[in-house]
Amino acid sequence: ASWVRCCFTWSKSPREFCCHGTCHSEALTHIDMPLTTAQLARLGLVVTALLWGGNHVVIRAVSGETSVVALVFWRWALVIIALLPFTATAIFRNWNEIRKNLTSIALLGFINCVVFSFAIIAAPFGTAALNVGLLQATAPVWVLFLSAISGDQRMTGIRTLVVLIGFVGTALLLTDGTLQNASLSQFRWGDGVAVLAAVIWAAYSLLLRRQKSMLSPMVLFSAMTIAGFTGLMFSLFLLASLGMVSLADIAVPATAVPSVLYVGIGATLFGNLFWNIGVQKIGASAAAQYLFLAPIASSALAVVWLGETLSIVQVIGALLVGTSLLIGSKIHA
Repeated sequence: ASWVRCCFTWSKSPREFCCHGTCHSEALTHIDMPLTTAQLARLGLVVTALLWGGNHVVIRAVSGETSVVALVFWRWALVIIALLPFTATAIFRNWNEIRKNLTSIALLGFINCVVFSFAIIAAPFGTAALNVGLLQATAPVWVLFLSAISGDQRMTGIRTLVVLIGFVGTALLLTDGTLQNASLSQFRWGDGVAVLAAVIWAAYSLLLRRQKSMLSPMVLFSAMTIAGFTGLMFSLFLLASLGMVSLADIAVPATAVPSVLYVGIGATLFGNLFWNIGVQKIGASAAAQYLFLAPIASSALAVVWLGETLSIVQVIGALLVGTSLLIGSKIHA
């Protein structure tokens, strides 16, 4: 660790560098140089995309056994149970910093735990997992679009091209290339919710980037989760008082327990933690480019596991979205 923190000065030899007066060959740097924080963040974003890609398929697979409410509740209940033993002390130690940023933390937690969670979990109940994965991949396009209209980034010609290509690809995915499927009678409500989830996630990522607290990613995620879960419980109690949900709605059959564990611990806990780290280290727009891996994972799993089929129009739409992401990644390279 001390070797990593030392100050480097280059020697006169182009193949050597010096550290604390000791020179090392270029070959040694390739062996001993550890991954940088940014590289680790990018690796975590790859894992996040793969976990989230499988998430849609798992939810679709158990959609006939459990409810949206149950999956949303247990997804965050499991995260709370897993996190608190490790982060409770840090939360108390950083309470003053948390209190300074309590409004933004509570807002981010509510968006993630309630608004986005209901959207992304409900979507596979109303359409194919393959569709959800492909439509969720449009999130980076929405990040660019929202960045422009919010003033975070200037909408240059190349960014406009990225957004337009992404929107055309999204339209093809939603309609399967026919005006008939664009009508309300043919429209799959799950597709609309999947697009809404992508927009919500883009907004959440931009708001997260603006979070300027001195908290570590783990403590920040824990604080947001506690605040969000509190908001979720309040929302469920409100819905219960209106007769819209009941205690039985959060029950999960034994056959669905492994899937719930994946959704809660894998996709939610590790996925959100790695995502928050990535956004904080390399920015929302750059981090969003890694989401292109999620539809690849979800499409492969949906075809192999669920027997879903991919139409030619969906392939074209996915390629257009992928092209927009590729161009977008060059912008942030």
